[in-house]
Amino acid sequence: MKRHLSLIGICFYLLTPQASRAVTSSNLTLTPERISIPNQDANLADAEMQCQLGIKYELGRMGPHNNQEAAKLYRLAADQGHTKALFFLGYLYERGKGVQQDYTEAARLYRLASNQGDAAAQYRLGALYDKGLGITRNFTEAAELYTRAAQQGNADAQFSLGSMYESGDGVQHSYKKAIEWWQRSADNGHIGGQFNLAVLYDEGVHVAEDHAKAARYYRLAADQGDAEAQLGLGMMLTKGDGVEQDYTEAAKLYRLAAKQGNPIAQFNLAAALTKGHGVPLDYIESLKWNQLAAEQGYGPAQFNLGIAYVRGMGTKQDFSAAKEWFRKACENGLHQGCAAYEDLENKGY
Repeated sequence: MKRHLSLIGICFYLLTPQASRAVTSSNLTLTPERISIPNQDANLADAEMQCQLGIKYELGRMGPHNNQEAAKLYRLAADQGHTKALFFLGYLYERGKGVQQDYTEAARLYRLASNQGDAAAQYRLGALYDKGLGITRNFTEAAELYTRAAQQGNADAQFSLGSMYESGDGVQHSYKKAIEWWQRSADNGHIGGQFNLAVLYDEGVHVAEDHAKAARYYRLAADQGDAEAQLGLGMMLTKGDGVEQDYTEAAKLYRLAAKQGNPIAQFNLAAALTKGHGVPLDYIESLKWNQLAAEQGYGPAQFNLGIAYVRGMGTKQDFSAAKEWFRKACENGLHQGCAAYEDLENKGY
């Protein structure tokens, strides 16, 4: 199951779930067309204009991105109690953007905004409690803050609260409530919620097994670029579980996930290339993807790489290289690797 604490920021006039999905988990990204940019000569005594102008500097719409200037403007507005300026300034301190990274100061600012009912600040303060950054780790406090934000529709908080119910951290363990909150986050477009529901329906864990639903949730997360979801949907398409079997679409999804470094997707793509399933037969490219997966320590890829060297598939026959990869596969607990290694050892390689 996924349990990541994403970083999210929403401007004070972007409060709808649709708007929040326009914000990425790794960078503060606001939808430019939804932002009302003030005149450059706006009265800086106005906290709202200070906050908006800070956003303009952060977005690079006053020239190059300037987080330092953004921080100054957010501070001017925050000192007047402006809720979103408090949040944005806290975010800069948490990330160390334009200011010296300071989790304690981030927590202080988030708390001020949280006390004013700001859902994004409640979520971020909860995340700091969850991870013990800048404040003493406290799962109970984290869960309370996630709940406040989740009830306002914050998808990240809904997802994280579901994860706490799954683990029993800060709340009484309850798969039912975990699934309910993951469902709400998934409905709000949260990748983690969509992926977790897909896995539960795929495996029939705590819900009735339903491959069609699993495929639907995998698709939602895959369309947002999640590598694990792309892999999961690709595997369903390969087997024809819950969807019509489609090797071509499966290979496309494996390639998307493989390019993101997922070793199982790299292995599956290599297998498709070896068999010509959904892609032209290509031993050389297959070897490349198996190599990438094997170098990440994925045992089945290490074994297949050994086979490729034994048979000279996509490379020159090389029993020494094959033996080395069989050894690594064996060390990863793959019995076929152990047997293949022993066979080459007995043959004097």
